[in-house]
Amino acid sequence: MKSGEYFARAVVALGLSIGLAFVATPMAQAAIAPAAAPVSAHAETSETSVRAAASGPMAARVAPSATAGLVCATGTFYAVSGSGQLQRVSNGNVTNVGSAASRVSSFNGLGIGANGATALAYERTNNSATATIWYFDGSAWKSTGDSYNTSASLVAGAVDLKTGNYFFGGFSNGSFYIYRYVPGTGAFSLVGTIDTSSAGGTNGDMAFDASGNLYVAGSGTTTTVYSVTAASIAGGTGGRLPASQSFAFAPSGFSSINGMAFNTTGSMYLGNGTTVREYNASTGVQIGSDVTSALNSTDLASCNSPANLTVKKNVVARGHAGDQFRLSVKSGTTESGTATTTGTSNGVQVAQVGPLPVIQNGVYTVSETIAAGSPGTLSDYASSTVCVDETGATVPTNAAGQLTIPNRSGASVECTITNSPLLATVAVHKTVLDINGNSPAAGAGWTLGAATTATTGSATPTPSAGTQVTPASGDANWTVVFDKQTSRATVRVSETQKSGWDFVSGSCVVTPLGGSPRTVTLPGVTGADVTGVAPGDAVACTITNKPSAAALTLKKQVDNTYGGGSVVSDWTLTATGAKTITGKTGDPSVTAAVVAPGTYALTESGSPAGYAAGAWTCTGATVSGSSVTVAANANAVCTITNASKPGSVVWTKTSKNTGEQLAGSEWTLTGPGLPAQGVVVKDCTAGPCTGPDQDPAPGAFRLDKLVWGAYTAKETLAPAGYIAAGSFTFTVSAANAGTTLNIGAQQNEQQAGAVLPLTGGLGSDAFLLGGGALLFSALAVLGVLRLRRNARRAS
Repeated sequence: MKSGEYFARAVVALGLSIGLAFVATPMAQAAIAPAAAPVSAHAETSETSVRAAASGPMAARVAPSATAGLVCATGTFYAVSGSGQLQRVSNGNVTNVGSAASRVSSFNGLGIGANGATALAYERTNNSATATIWYFDGSAWKSTGDSYNTSASLVAGAVDLKTGNYFFGGFSNGSFYIYRYVPGTGAFSLVGTIDTSSAGGTNGDMAFDASGNLYVAGSGTTTTVYSVTAASIAGGTGGRLPASQSFAFAPSGFSSINGMAFNTTGSMYLGNGTTVREYNASTGVQIGSDVTSALNSTDLASCNSPANLTVKKNVVARGHAGDQFRLSVKSGTTESGTATTTGTSNGVQVAQVGPLPVIQNGVYTVSETIAAGSPGTLSDYASSTVCVDETGATVPTNAAGQLTIPNRSGASVECTITNSPLLATVAVHKTVLDINGNSPAAGAGWTLGAATTATTGSATPTPSAGTQVTPASGDANWTVVFDKQTSRATVRVSETQKSGWDFVSGSCVVTPLGGSPRTVTLPGVTGADVTGVAPGDAVACTITNKPSAAALTLKKQVDNTYGGGSVVSDWTLTATGAKTITGKTGDPSVTAAVVAPGTYALTESGSPAGYAAGAWTCTGATVSGSSVTVAANANAVCTITNASKPGSVVWTKTSKNTGEQLAGSEWTLTGPGLPAQGVVVKDCTAGPCTGPDQDPAPGAFRLDKLVWGAYTAKETLAPAGYIAAGSFTFTVSAANAGTTLNIGAQQNEQQAGAVLPLTGGLGSDAFLLGGGALLFSALAVLGVLRLRRNARRAS
């Protein structure tokens, strides 16, 4: 290869290396960024990080670090120049902090986070409409690579001291556009816009307080501070945001303001590029001489929070249609902010003053007037002013509406001026419970009373009648109109009791416009006086009743005298009436059960076999058969006893030959509950029967009251002339208890030669036969003796 070719190839390689290095530099990125990211005048890129095209698809974003290490102190704030140099101004002394951002020329939007831990800004390109976010790491500025195209000329930036998010914005066509940047994710979004058309101007700055409220300073020929609440910022989705406007002031010889920062005292630093002055934001009065005139800055920022003051309007009701109210905050004789209500809605109005940045420990006056064009006057209303700080503690106000801002940085005070026509409202609500004292519901058809008597001045109730019958809502309402604010009245609240109902409780809560509620207890249906009712008071009463009730208990008792192992829980008891209760003994459902007075049918179920139910007995109530009548407030206890039924057995003693009953037999009975040797059962042949046998017929047996179990009956003495028949067994059980077991005839055989007696004794035939037998035997013996005697004679 020739030397010329070698040289040419070397030149090409060198050119490629230089070109690639150039493309990779931030200056090259900035140079080509406008062509890669054109501005849309009407559209925003939502919730995304738009990277400069020159970064290339492989470039990675750099998340900002919380290592800025800046100072939050009285008299200290920071500035940044267009070339990216961070400067600290402390009591007028200016020093550079760290090194400047590399290769920037339109650096702006300085914002410093809580405790000075973070610092962010942006480089403007594309006619100041595109922002590329940078952060300060304690020694130098570094680019995150996150860029965003906007619809505004960007001039401002700030870090929300409450959330840590970075916000930036600018003016366009009479509006100020507010954008959010989340450092942790690199996400951008349009929060919304505020109307700045009345003030004009296209320059200014923004800052947050510790509560997250945003302040925007707009500068033209005059300077105006706008405030947007933290709630509006958090809920912004890109539309118009409500903003409160402070008074406009024109600093003498001081215009084109491009920077704003707060001091710890609540005062405000304003800068115009070279000079910084400190102002009372409430009056526009400069504090001291110029802080410095040695700056070269595009923006100011601090991590100090001002105190703030908000005034809201609560309209309980308008005494005249069209009445509106003008709110005012003054510092001395300077009116710092105003707002005028509109519309017809009641409650807290949309229009409010502030939040305004105020001087801590400063004295301010909050007040109101009736707005021009209103048909009424303030004398038609009762008014109160209540102020609280961010902890909920009351900030005292005097009769003139003056208050002192707490002496701490970031204090937040909210005052509410409440107006109500010169009237009081009286609302009496009827609540009814079920018979158990539960399930509260509105009571319809009740007569409630609220009789009004003026004690000072005049007090006229509407409606004029002192009682009302409640509709389905259970509400009875009155309005008491007073002639002046010092008038007072007494309201007698009561009810007419209904038959069959009991008073449970009653109370009235009196809520004044500007004080603490008080409670008046109603001891009974006759009610109580609610005294000292004043204009603006709201008297809310509730009277509660429940049906008259009684307590009813059902109890089971079990008698196992004759056997069985049943227990009280084997039976289910029921009382049926206005309310049915059912359950087993001891169950809450049938123990002191709350029932309405009246008559109840008493029943039981689940009875085991072999038991007989006794009669119901009741204490505390009147019982008739299986019904009980319970009076109001009675404590009735009804009991029923079930006893095991005894056994009974019968049998007869008869002749096997004739089937006739035989008297005189005796038996031994063994079984449960009897002595080991058994019990002798003798045939009862005539009444009354005093032994075990209860049947007076001869030869008939009946044994009663036998306990459950197995028995054996053994014949121990047969009727005369008969042979004992032996024994038999039987069993008394739940299945046959209460019935009579019929064992049947127990037959006996007649002894040999015996003739069944005709009348129950031995007959004469027996004697005749016996005598004949003896005579026959004697004759036989006599014959034998004669034969022996004749034989001896013959020999």
